[in-house]
Parts: sequence; C-alpha cells; structure tokens
Amino acid sequence: MPIGLTGRVLSQGLSRRRQAISGVGAMVALAALTATLDAWRDEVSLTIVFLLYLAAVVAVAAAGGPVVGIASAVVAFLVVNYFFTEPLHTFDVSDPERVVELVIFLAVSGTVATLVDTASRRREVIEVRTAEAEQLAAANDLRTALLRAVSHDLRTPLTTAKLATSSLLASDVVLDDEQRHELVTMADREIDRLVTIVENLLAAGRLQAGVLNVDLGDVELSAIVESVVAGLNDDQRSRVVNRVAADMPLVRADRALLERVLANLVVNGLTADAGGVVALTADLDGRSVVLDVVDHGPGLSDEQQAAAFQPFQRFEDRGSSAGLGLGLPICAGFCEAMDAELTLRTTPGGGLTAGVRLPTTEAVA
Repeated sequence: MPIGLTGRVLSQGLSRRRQAISGVGAMVALAALTATLDAWRDEVSLTIVFLLYLAAVVAVAAAGGPVVGIASAVVAFLVVNYFFTEPLHTFDVSDPERVVELVIFLAVSGTVATLVDTASRRREVIEVRTAEAEQLAAANDLRTALLRAVSHDLRTPLTTAKLATSSLLASDVVLDDEQRHELVTMADREIDRLVTIVENLLAAGRLQAGVLNVDLGDVELSAIVESVVAGLNDDQRSRVVNRVAADMPLVRADRALLERVLANLVVNGLTADAGGVVALTADLDGRSVVLDVVDHGPGLSDEQQAAAFQPFQRFEDRGSSAGLGLGLPICAGFCEAMDAELTLRTTPGGGLTAGVRLPTTEAVA
C-alpha cells in the first residue's frame, strides 16, 4: 500500500450509498424495536427501554457513521418521549426528572455514536499504517539483500578484470601472445558478467516499480532462438543444441524480453552443467507453444524449484554463485508481463528443464 494512503482514507469517509442503506436500516430497526417494546410495555422498565435504544444507536453508528448515528439518536429520543414517557403519545413530559433522563439519553447516544465512528476510523488508520510499515520493512529487507548481493557480486568480476588489465599494462611483466590473449579474454568475460549483473539490477527495478515496457507482437520462435545462440561466445555456442523447428506457429510475445529470458536460461544451463550440453526444444501444446531449455547438471530439488523465483536465491551446487540470484525471478517477471508462463521441472535422467509456455497468435486472435 503506497505511502500517503492514510490521508486518503481519512478524507474519504463512508460512501453516500452506505449511509443511505444504513439510514433505512436504522429506521426499520427502530420501528421494530418500538413495536416490540410497546407490546411489552408493562413488563419493561424505562431504564431498559433507554438501554435498548442506546444499543440500537451504537449499532447504527457503527454501520452508518456519525451522521446516521446522531440522526438515529434524535429519532430514538423522540420515540422514547412519545411512546414511553408520561403522558403517552405526546411530546409533553409531566415529570421534570424524565426531562433530564431524556436529555441525558440524547447526549449519551450522540456522544457514543461519535465515539464509535472515531474508534472505527482509528482502527482503519492503524490498519493502513500497519500495512505501510510492513511494506517499508519488506522494501528494507529487499534493499539490504540487494546491497549484500551487489557488494559481493560486483567486487569479484571487477577485481578479476582489473587484475587482467593491470597485468597487460604492467611494464615490468613480459607476456607472450597466448598470455595476452588469455588476459584479454578474462577481462572480456568478467566485463560481460558485470553487464549481466547491471542489466539484471535494472530489470529488477523496473519490475518492482511496475514500469516495464512490453511490446507484444507476432514472433517467430526459431528466429529468436537462433538470435540467442548467435549472441553466445564460441565456447558456449558449441555446447548448445538447437532443436526448435522452423515451422513452429508464431507466438505472441515481446521479442526483446523473450530474447532476454532465453539467453538467461541458456546461460544458467551452461553454467550449471560445466562442459555439458544444453538443448532447446519446442512443442505445440494445444493453443500454446512450450519452449524447453534442457540441461543435465546437478538440478534442483523440489524445495529449491519452489524457491527459485524468489530474488537472491543462490544454489551453489548448480554453479550459480557468480550471480545475484535475480536471473530466474526476472525471467519469471518478464514471462508474466508477456502473458507467458515459466516453469521448472527435473530433466529425465537428471538436470533441470526450464519451460516457457507462450500463446500462439491464433490463441489471442
């Protein structure tokens, strides 16, 4: 709940419709109570009459607010005077003591009606402020986790890239061509890691703020997969098997977001199964296409799969400790923004399969 909602809640009050319904209900309730008490006039004392009407006013005030409550208190005052105070069926009062009792009844009824409304409003304010406090606590927890993750994950590639470039620039170090190439490759790889981390941070911020731009269109899945594979480095590309048929139906998606999702899933699979192969397959399932990214690494347990879409989850046994733990949550957020679905399941024989279910263009036509 956004900050500042307290003021809006306080200023809105009850709707006119609710007040009108409560007013009608109050009249019906007072009429029924009057008819009942009038029938049992000889059995009920005036004190009990006052208390019963006071209870009715309190109930009405709780439901309809102070205006309805005070109006009901005035009506109850007149009804008690007319039906239950001597002389009956007139607004005259023969006993001065009864006048005092009626005035006290009216004052108490009006005061209680106002206090009931005040208590109700205070309860609403407490609920709003509690929700705001919980939101702030959650945001603070997220910020703390983010700072911890950034302090660790940015430092490692920065240190490695700095070490590589410093070695290349050092005048007292003699390097042959192979060593120079190895250091340049190392620096390039670590800079790519930094770019990925920063992109994931920016994406996480856009998702949390609800400002992610989505441009849905008809997308050829095989072209997306080929683009993702082409964007990998030589070593990664040699370990990817593309089995997505060129004649798959067009899917409804945001091309850029879908490329980010697939690239992230492919790199996750390659990282999890060091030296292994990641396969991409696609199958038509009703009016959807399911694109699977399949690896044969250590995989994730059922508990880990259930927690994988929470930010900052690290599964070191999958070799993913080099990242912020934002990859899968961001992929899931991108898929949700495209009306797609990301699921995880265990690969037969071991490993993890990430499935992206996308609607075909016929399904959304």
